[in-house]
Amino acid sequence: MDYNRVNKLFQGGSTPRAALSLEENVTPKSFSPGRLLATPGVLASVNSGRILQCFQMHLRCHWGDALSHDDWKLNDAATYDGSRLLSAYWINPHDHSAGKFWIITEAQSETEQEDSQGSRAATTILLPEEY
Repeated sequence: MDYNRVNKLFQGGSTPRAALSLEENVTPKSFSPGRLLATPGVLASVNSGRILQCFQMHLRCHWGDALSHDDWKLNDAATYDGSRLLSAYWINPHDHSAGKFWIITEAQSETEQEDSQGSRAATTILLPEEY
């Protein structure tokens, strides 16, 4: 496991708590995505129907088939501690050579994490190179 990547993905959240969840299965809880944003690159590269389909999966805590099992577990834990959520989906699920895109729901502020109701400030849909 690359803990540098974990720290990068979950800056501002409870990384140690999320990392501990790798040892156990956590049932994710629902969250509010906040404001929805999409970059010009993803809008030009990904079919709008695919974007909508994957956004709906993200909201149901299906983190994408282009994401590792460990990252799935970190996301599941992040639904409890308010850390950043990262989903990764193939642009074309039948042809992975087209690449992938990400859906990132930002971490809550520390104040919001303490009394978390699952609300987030924003969710951004983007290509990895736009990060």
